[in-house]
This record gives sequence, structure tokens and C-alpha cells, in this order.
Amino acid sequence: MSQKTPAVRVFGFTDIHWSERDERALEIAKAAQRQFKPDITVIGGDLLNCTAFSRHPKRILDEDDTYDYTTGELDPAAKFLDEVQANTERETVMLAGNHDEWFERWIRNTEGGLAFRSQLPSRYFPKGRENFKYISFSPRQDNRNCYYKLKNDVIVTHGWCAPKYAAQHHLDKARDVSVIFHHTHRFDHRAGTLFRDKRVIEAFSAGCLCKQVPMYAHNGAPTDWVLGFWVAFIGKRSWTGYPIPIKRYEAVLPDGTQIKG
Repeated sequence: MSQKTPAVRVFGFTDIHWSERDERALEIAKAAQRQFKPDITVIGGDLLNCTAFSRHPKRILDEDDTYDYTTGELDPAAKFLDEVQANTERETVMLAGNHDEWFERWIRNTEGGLAFRSQLPSRYFPKGRENFKYISFSPRQDNRNCYYKLKNDVIVTHGWCAPKYAAQHHLDKARDVSVIFHHTHRFDHRAGTLFRDKRVIEAFSAGCLCKQVPMYAHNGAPTDWVLGFWVAFIGKRSWTGYPIPIKRYEAVLPDGTQIKG
């Protein structure tokens, strides 16, 4: 029998790394979000890149770095969130990633860092926003307890690990719930069935929205990073998630709508 109550529609943005974002891919994801008309939108973490704060957390921040971080990342990322919220019916959720956490760590560990508290992502992004939830990143227990619950047996997290078989690792750690994760920049999916109730549990990631030529050293080797985003339909008893790759700057939504960039 058909279910009259419509499923909750969820749209997920993968890792953007603002200063290293793939602008064309991000525009496709934004267009897809507008087309999808989600009830809930999830920013999967690493919205910011914060490279200046990655290796030298105890150094003194100079004016050039302040300018670059604020006008180059923080302010435009906030405008992006404005767009996202304008196209979201109920709630926008931002999961902080390890890169977003770098500035927070710098504030904690640097003499004089508290002067920049107003620029903390955890303060700056939620300020003045309604129907917005910010979930902090925690280095403890591999960020295990930092997630957003879509329903009792489906959670979304930035990510708990990044090995080659990350989906299986997340499935093992999640145990009896499904998990949508990010962080790895790879397109990955694993599923299994619980014997006690025949319930299918899944773990998947949908790639990233940053440049596919990483800012990290790969010595010219091909990258396994994939551009993409995800959508999900959350019903009362079940759910369906779709990791959607962006192939040659084109994506196809579950209803067949083609988004080109």
C-alpha cells in the first residue's frame, strides 16, 4: 500500500573547503538543492579550509592572515549559508569538520587568540540565524559522538576515519544504525542486514565539492576524490539515501532532473 504521509526530504553538501572549492561543482550542488526543495539541509563539515591554522597553532596571527581568513573564507561562507537557508523549508544543520576545528584550536592554544573569538565558526555562523544548528567537531574518540540524527536509526556525521575502506569502518563503528559520512572526499557505500530484525543498515559518502587536484602532495598520481552531493528521503519506518556524483559537471537527481554547470 502507498504511504500518504510524504517523506522528509534532506539535501547534503559534501566537503567544500572554501578557499579550495570547485566553484563549478558547488554551483551545480546549489542548483540541485534549489531544485530538490529540501526540508532539511546538512552541511557535512569542512565548509572552511583554514590552512593558515593547520601547522602552526601557536604562532601569532598577523593582519594579513586575519584579512584572508575573514574576507576570503568566513564572510563568503556565511553568504553561502544564507543561500542554503533560503532554499530550506525547516532546518539547516552545519556539522563542523576537522578543518573548521583548526581555527577553534588556534584560539584555544594561541596567546592573544581570544581576541578573535567573534570569528570562531561555532559563534560566527549561528549568530542571528533561525532554524540553524551547529554541531561542533571533537577530536576525542575520533569525533564519534558528534552527529545529527535524521531518525532513530540514521545519523549524519563529518566522519570518524578516512582509510581506503572507510564505509566498512563506519558501518562497523555505527553497529546498528545507518550513517552518512563525509571527510574522505571519496564516493563509497556499504550495506548489511541485521539478523535480529532484518533491517538494512548502510554507510555511504558522496565525495566532495572541493578541487579534485588536492592541496596535499600526491606526486602527480591520480586522485580517487569524486565530486558529489547527496539526498535522502526519510519515512516513518524506512529511508532511502542517494549519493549523487557530479560527472563532467553534470548531475542527475533521483527524479531524473539533469543539473548542468
